[in-house]
Formats: sequence, C-alpha cells, structure tokens
Amino acid sequence: MNILPRRLARQIFRRILVVYACITVAITLLQMAAEFFDTRALIHQELLRIERIFTPPLAGALWELNHSQMEAIQKGIMDFPSVSVMTVEDAFGHRTRLPDDAFSPNIIIAHEFKLFYSFAGETKFLATVKLETGKDVVIDRLALRYQLHFLAALVKSAVLTLLFSLVFRRSLGKPLEHLIATAGAISISSLDRSRLDLGQTKENELTDLETTFSTMLRTLDSERREHESELLRINSALEEQVRERTSELESANSALRSLASTDPLTKVANRRSFTERTVSEMERSRRNGRPLSLLMLDLDFFKKVNDTWGHAGGDAVLCDFARTTESVVRTTDIVARLGGEEFAVLLPDTGIEGAEILARRLLDSVRARSVAYNGGEIVYTVSIGLAAFGGAEDSYDTLLDRADSGLYLAKKNGRDRIETVL
Repeated sequence: MNILPRRLARQIFRRILVVYACITVAITLLQMAAEFFDTRALIHQELLRIERIFTPPLAGALWELNHSQMEAIQKGIMDFPSVSVMTVEDAFGHRTRLPDDAFSPNIIIAHEFKLFYSFAGETKFLATVKLETGKDVVIDRLALRYQLHFLAALVKSAVLTLLFSLVFRRSLGKPLEHLIATAGAISISSLDRSRLDLGQTKENELTDLETTFSTMLRTLDSERREHESELLRINSALEEQVRERTSELESANSALRSLASTDPLTKVANRRSFTERTVSEMERSRRNGRPLSLLMLDLDFFKKVNDTWGHAGGDAVLCDFARTTESVVRTTDIVARLGGEEFAVLLPDTGIEGAEILARRLLDSVRARSVAYNGGEIVYTVSIGLAAFGGAEDSYDTLLDRADSGLYLAKKNGRDRIETVL
C-alpha cells in the first residue's frame, strides 16, 4: 500500500516538500557556485604564479633561439596540474601548442601574457603565451566537494520525506482514501442517484463536505438536464459556422495563391511563378530527355506608346498582347510577364524548329493586331529572342541569358523580328 493516497494528500505533501527542496537546492547550488568560483580563482592565481616564475627563462630561450631549453621549459609548465594547454605564438605568427591534440571547447579558464626582452635599451616583443585550464581539471578538484554537498542534501531530504509521510498518512491519508473511493463511483449519468457518504460519526469539515457535495450533485443534475438540449443546438450551429468558415478560408486561400502567382494587370503568370515552373520543367526535361525552348519577348517602342497614349493606353496594349500570345500558344505552354513590357513563353516538349514556327506565328498575329483606344488605333510590334534548353549542364540563369541575348540581337537588328541563340 502507498504511504500516501493519490491526488490531494500527495499534492499537499508534494507542495511542502517542493518548498523545502527548492530551499535545499538553492542553498546547495549557492554552495556549489561558491566552490566553483573559489576553485577558478585559485587556478587563476596558480597561472599567474607560473607566469611570474617562467617569464624570464621563456623570454631568454626565445631571444637566444634555444629550442632545447624552450622545450624543457614548456614541459616543466605542462607538468603543473592546472595547465591543460599551452600555446606560444611568436612575433612572426608561428604557433606552438601543447599538447597537439588539445580540444579547445573543453577549456574554461585561460590566462594570456606577452613576453618581451630588453636589448640595447629597446624592449622587443617576442611572443604571446596562453595558458589554458581544461574542464576536467576543475571538475576533478570539485568532485569530492560536490559529492559531499549532494549527499548531505539527499540525506536531509530523505529523512524529512519519511517524517512528513508518516504524519500525513495518519492525519489525512486514510480519510482521503475513503473520499476518493466514494467520489470515484459517481458518474454524470448517475448524478440523480449519487450521494456522498464519508462514514463520519462526528461533525467536522468532512461532514460539511458531504452536505455541500450532495447539494452540488443535485444542482448539477438539474442543470445538466436543462443544458443538454441547448448544447445540442449550439453544437449544430457551431458545426454549420465551421463549415461556412472553412469554405470561405478555402476560397480566400485559392484567391491568395492566384494573386501570388499571377500578374495583376495581364492575368498571366508573374516572374516568381514563371521561375518556379521553368525550373520544374527543366528538371523534367533532364529526366526524360524531352526538348524545352524559351521565348523572351519585348514590345517595341513601348515608351513611345506610353508617351503618346498614356499609361492607360500602354496597359491596354499589354493586356492585348497577353491575350494574343495566349491565343497562339498551346495550353501546356507557360506565358508570363516578367516586368514592364517584357514577357516570356516557356515551350515544353518543343525544340528549336517548333519554337521558331510558333514565334513566327505569334509575330504575324501581333503584326495583324491593333488596339482600339480613346477613339484611335494603337499599332505595336514585338521582338523575340529564342533559346533551347541545353541539358544537364544548363541552368535557369544560363537559359534565360541566351534567350535574352537573342532578344537583344532582335532589337539591335531592327526590331519586329526573331533571333535565335544556341
């Protein structure tokens, strides 16, 4: 049998022990922290003494370039228990580190000093010496002290736990066991039949609990009956609201996805969407070896259109060009506006010959178009640069650069034409 019953008695007991444990832990941690900082300070003092003792011979050995003496001094310093790693870096940047396999993250104390040598009235800088103490050195010194602190705390906690357990068992544990057993038999469906009987023969806090609890059971049973129908109605209404909100959220998400991937003016793909889909088509082309071509398109003298007809007229031209392009290409092709008057068309499963045929058809369609605007007709043309995907060594940027170079040639050679860059 447990010394204490579950739940309430154990919670009260734990709270008392937690307070004591917190105080004990705090005191123990303070003691351990004090021990740690005292040990660090002692080790640092040892490193300072090593500096005072070995500075003259180290400086002399470095000045005289006496390697054997230098190695002997370093070995003597490394024999000190407080020194885990010794690093000497001379004025020329040459570094000596003992031991060679020292692992720096384990270092928790470091002391650095510089070596100088006076010669002919001048002070010469020779080297920087760094003495480091590893975590294992500090832990070794603290281990016994920490163990004693832990042992004392554990003994005190164990004795206090046992004493409190006996007291709680006698004065509170047994009555609470009976309370738990009685209350555990009560269920929501049996509220109208349930009564709490703790078997008390004298009036005390537990008999008051019996009366209060029985009254509460009757009240709960009455309120349960009243609220069941209301809860059913509310649940039905909430489910309907959830369905409506879910539908609205799905519609909003769909609209957001469309806005994120579509140019708001022309309703074709934007640069971000075009880049993602182009990279995906390039990967597919690498896998299955199918051809892939790219058209870069730029409306000729578009600034003149804007200057003559205004930006609204320019927008009308952009939209007309987007619709014209969509009417020429296949449904599997990808039309996008990259910015301003610059467009791109990606042609999956299409080689150079097929792409040139489509580009000529688009060029002819644009030549035959005019945009009715503000009582006039806006006539425009387009220049086209064409490039084909080169396979495994090709990338999005290189493919785009070649098509862009073709577009530049088309502009340079008179506009309203197609130029292919292989």
